[in-house]
Parts: sequence; C-alpha cells; structure tokens
Amino acid sequence: MSFTMVNSLDMYAKNLKMQMKWEQKKATKDYSADGTTSIADKLRKEAAEQLSALEESSSQATMSGIQAKLMAGRKLTSAEMEYLKKNDPDAYQQAKYREMERKAFEQRLRSCKTKEEVQRLKAAHMAASLDRVKDINNNPNISSGEKLKLTIEEHQKVSTVSDATNRFTQSSDYKRLPTEAEKRKAEKDLKEAKEAEQKGETKKNQDIQEEKTDAPKAADTDPSKTADGEKQDMESQKEPTPADTQAAKAKQLRASSKKTRAEAELTPEAQKVKRSRARASYTHSMHTEESVVTIDVKR
Repeated sequence: MSFTMVNSLDMYAKNLKMQMKWEQKKATKDYSADGTTSIADKLRKEAAEQLSALEESSSQATMSGIQAKLMAGRKLTSAEMEYLKKNDPDAYQQAKYREMERKAFEQRLRSCKTKEEVQRLKAAHMAASLDRVKDINNNPNISSGEKLKLTIEEHQKVSTVSDATNRFTQSSDYKRLPTEAEKRKAEKDLKEAKEAEQKGETKKNQDIQEEKTDAPKAADTDPSKTADGEKQDMESQKEPTPADTQAAKAKQLRASSKKTRAEAELTPEAQKVKRSRARASYTHSMHTEESVVTIDVKR
C-alpha cells in the first residue's frame, strides 16, 4: 500500500470520526468541545461566577462602608450590626463593645451641668486615649501588628467621643445648659438675695417700712389737739438738708436694686442652673436603675 493511500485512509477515518461526533452532538444538543459539558451548563456556570463576583464586590463594599463608619465614630444601623454578626463575628463583638462605650459616654454628657463641663469631659477622654497610644507605641513587648491594631482601636474611641459630643452640642439639652459665668451669677444673686432678706434690705421689705413710716400716727388724728399745738409741731420739724436727701435716695436705690429670693430664683441664669441640676439628677437615677436591672437579669 503506497504512502499516499495510507494518508488518504487516515484522513477518511478522521473525517468519519468527526462526522459521527457531529451527529452525536446534534442528537444530544451538546455542542461543547469535549462533549462533556453542554452550552446551557457552561452558561449557567458563567452566570454563577459573575453573580459570585458581584456578591463578593458588594460584600467588600458593605464591609468597607462599615469600617469607614467605625473609624469615623458613627453609630452602626441594626442591619449593619447583623451583617457583621454573620460575616465577621470578631468585628461584631468589637463594634458591640464600642456601642456600649458610646452609650456610657452619652450618659455622662447628659449629666453635665454646664457647657464647659461638656467640653472638659470630651477633652479628658481624648487625652486618656492619647496617653494609651503613647504607652502602646513605647512598649517594646508589643509587636508592630498588635500596636497598629490597638492604635486603630484608640482612634475609633476618640472618633466615637468626638461624634457623640458633636451630636449632643446640637441638641436642645445642650443649648439649655448654662455657662460657667451664668452659673456663678445665679449662685451670687441667690446668695445676695438671702442675705438681703435676712437684713431686711430687699425691695419688698423696704416698701413695707415706707408704708409704716407714711402711716398717720394716733396723735396726729387726736381731735383734742389744738391748732396752736399743730403749728408748734410744724415749726419744730426741720427741713432735711441736701446731704440727708441724697443719703435717703441712695439708700432707697440700693434697696430697690436688691432682689428677693424668689426674684433671684426666676432669673434666666437661675432657671438654666435649676434645669441642668434636675436633668443630671434624673439621668443619674435612671442609670442607677438600669444598672440594678442588669445585675438582676444576670443573676
């Protein structure tokens, strides 16, 4: 058999084999290259891969958004907390602990009695975190990776304190708080009013004294008193000197400028102080009750 004939037979066999495969593909509707995977399966596989890639991209975006909120100290929604719980239990526990810290700090904010006290509370927390970061970075027994982790945690604490404080300063509760100067003025007014009342120097007491002084005496209304006697009395009365008049006016002015205790308690500054103390007391009592309930539940 010549070489040409062998090649022709080999080619014929290959063509026949390919024809048989083609007939089989048409019969089974399987047009894949190896005959093991259908086009439908291939399309389903590609769609599943694309969906998986989209889900992974969405998951990464969700996690990135949550991490950004934590770094900014903002509160997570219930859906975001649930997502962390399912996908990152460690991050969920950390976020839960940070939320507890935030609530405790907000409790202390509501207990502040002046605007300056709010700012001092914020500054104290931030300074404490800064000191911890310095201690962490200066500790040779802590690895670089652990230092970074702890530093990030302190950064989140500072951001949480800052965010909570900013939100509180925008509230009506903060706006009703007195300043330190208003608090001092209210306390001074009340102290002076108490002392003035004890000395009978308030406007109210002065009015009473003037009424008593202006009231006619019994002798003046005595019908037995003669006209000559009245004339002698009038002559005996001396005209007040300018110095006496000025002194009397000064005394009256001082008395009229002094508040009563009730007036001192009704000044805007005093009302702010009163409300801030009442709110702080209420917040403290509520916090105490919550602590008691928590202990009872654990038992």
